[in-house]
Amino acid sequence: MRILYFVTHFPSFSETFVLHEMTALIERGHDVSVLARAPVAGPLHEAYEKHRMGDRVRYIAPLEPNRVVRVARSLPPLARGLRDRPVTTLRALDPRRLGIRAATLEPLHAADAVRRDHRFDIAHAHFAAPGVTACMLKGCGALTCPVVTTFHDIGALTYVKSWGPRAYDQIWRYGDLHLMTSRGCLEGLAEFGCPRERAAVHHVGIDLERLAFAPSRDSSPPWRLLYVGRLTEGKGCHLVLRTLRGLLDDGIDATLRIVGDGAERARFEALSHELEVTARTEFTGAQPNSVVVDEMRRAHALLAPSYRADDGKDEVIPVTLMEAMAVGAPVVTTTNGSIAELVEHDVSGLIVPERGQRELDDAVRRLLADRVLRGQLARGARAVVEERHSHHTQVDRLETMFERLASGRDTA
Repeated sequence: MRILYFVTHFPSFSETFVLHEMTALIERGHDVSVLARAPVAGPLHEAYEKHRMGDRVRYIAPLEPNRVVRVARSLPPLARGLRDRPVTTLRALDPRRLGIRAATLEPLHAADAVRRDHRFDIAHAHFAAPGVTACMLKGCGALTCPVVTTFHDIGALTYVKSWGPRAYDQIWRYGDLHLMTSRGCLEGLAEFGCPRERAAVHHVGIDLERLAFAPSRDSSPPWRLLYVGRLTEGKGCHLVLRTLRGLLDDGIDATLRIVGDGAERARFEALSHELEVTARTEFTGAQPNSVVVDEMRRAHALLAPSYRADDGKDEVIPVTLMEAMAVGAPVVTTTNGSIAELVEHDVSGLIVPERGQRELDDAVRRLLADRVLRGQLARGARAVVEERHSHHTQVDRLETMFERLASGRDTA
């Protein structure tokens, strides 16, 4: 099959699961192309280079914020479109088909990106915004293949604030299959009009062969705590820093490595100075996935105290937690979003309330003090990811759905 992926950033550090899905399909003989908004600076994943993904990606021209400049720069794609695909081009400008987004000229530029190569068997978008783009192309005829959108969080409040309560209408109207990575995501999107007869839960998978189970850690201080994730509001990095301060105040020898980057990094670094934990904390910045996994193998505990921030976003089922659970790093996380679909308290990890600083501190102390508990949680966690989140099993299922859609058969 010829498969066209829609993503916002490519390559992206925080979305290696998308890259792994693409490369698995390539290894199965499928022809994969990528349509993205922009790349993200940083070292490239080995799979990106192995499969020459740079030769497979094309980028949609960015939209100028200045309306006059945007219109001027839209004249060349408009001329090319009217010459090569006039009906499709006019439909890309039709608000009756594409709603208010037609006026932004975004569909025109996206259609121009596939103007010369538009014959695909399947289009697969990861996340809502790329899903809207893919479905707009289906709606104007720039694409004629089935469109699948995978939602990783409902993104409801931020997306609806930007585009109104009918933000997802193009996906529901023109999309053929809507995949949600958790039951919570499915229930949330149903409130925004998602047609259940064309929706299904499809978990993200991780490569368990690459993530060998290695639960043994030395059982003496210093205890190595690990945070992996974006340094943004809602991820709880400041809670982890305060937990470290509490451990040190109680005479517990511990260190913390913070792997990731983001808009709030300077604030968290300032907090580490304020708490006087800089000597015990290292901010590594964003790292390749192989380095992240090595960090997990060394950690006595991975802390992921996510909570709902002001933008309304919740976690669905974080890949970071899956990977830590796969390699045997005990996890301490929260009740946020759909995390409880992955982690069961006292069975595959420890769960504390959102923003619960005292509960987080107590859970970490309990974990570090009990070697037997750490081993039990590690084994329970590995069993969960083997049962529900095997990369090969999930790609098998996805490939079957794609083949059925491409052949015109029902995916049920």
